[in-house]
Amino acid sequence: MKRKLFCLCLSLALLAMLWPVSAQDEPEESVPEPPAASQPAEDSGSQPTPPPEPESPPVPEETPVPLDPPSASPSAPPTPAPETAGPSPSPEPGPSQEPQGTPAASTMPSVSPAPSVSPDPSASPSPSESPAPDEEPPVIRVSVPNNGRVIVNPYGMSVNVAGTSSTDQIIHQAQSFTNLGETPVLLTATAFGELPEGSHAVFVTAPPPRQGPQREAFVYVEFQNDPAGWSGSYTGAANQLLVTPEGQWKDQVLRLEPEAQGYFRLFGAASAPSSPMWTASDTIGVRLVFDFTCVEPPPVPDETPAPQAPPMESSSEETA
Repeated sequence: MKRKLFCLCLSLALLAMLWPVSAQDEPEESVPEPPAASQPAEDSGSQPTPPPEPESPPVPEETPVPLDPPSASPSAPPTPAPETAGPSPSPEPGPSQEPQGTPAASTMPSVSPAPSVSPDPSASPSPSESPAPDEEPPVIRVSVPNNGRVIVNPYGMSVNVAGTSSTDQIIHQAQSFTNLGETPVLLTATAFGELPEGSHAVFVTAPPPRQGPQREAFVYVEFQNDPAGWSGSYTGAANQLLVTPEGQWKDQVLRLEPEAQGYFRLFGAASAPSSPMWTASDTIGVRLVFDFTCVEPPPVPDETPAPQAPPMESSSEETA
């Protein structure tokens, strides 16, 4: 009975040994070797023979992918790898090994980004060469009087003007300009003599005789920076301007500094005929036109040295 149990155990051990070998060798379709015939054990104390280790399946050979560019002949495009769910890992910098079945990187078309163009530092102007901003022209602000009053006193009667008694033949109270700007200005003036309707007065360009046959008026305007500096007579100076019906023009009759005042006043003489005598309707009118211009500052000398021409190299030709 003990011998039959031992043979049965030995048979089961041999079957357990042969089962994994046949399962692992199935991919190669190899025929398992027949088990060795069981031999009776010499005695009841012998142990069963250990099963042999299973053989590992052979590793298939890897065919290297050619790195040469594809030929001109059309070929079937490579089958894209199946996509897997989930976020794809970001590629790490550096060279990586291409997976099997994917074309090499040298054969895949790629679009390289356009090279960035950096500004040329030599083309941009330096701070010293940057163009100066356009300066705004100065603003001229001068206050001028709107009107005034002139009195013809041919017979030299005493006339009270602004609390002062005068016997002048042409009486006019001085009027002023004021420069409200920030730059000096020059004054150019034009003077016109006007006769209202019904007046028999006549403008002349020289002082008339006192007992002339006509009612003549000689009038001029004088400009001064000092109200106490009137000359008292006509000399044709640069600051004096005759009054005529045609109009007289003179340039730069006065200079006004910023926040300074200038003055003008009418002077003259008139004839005093006894017949016909001057009447209240024999009046005169004076119209003055003013033009102001800014005084240009003196030019700043350019201290930049002029570029020097490179030295000329003399060359001589020798003939044999």
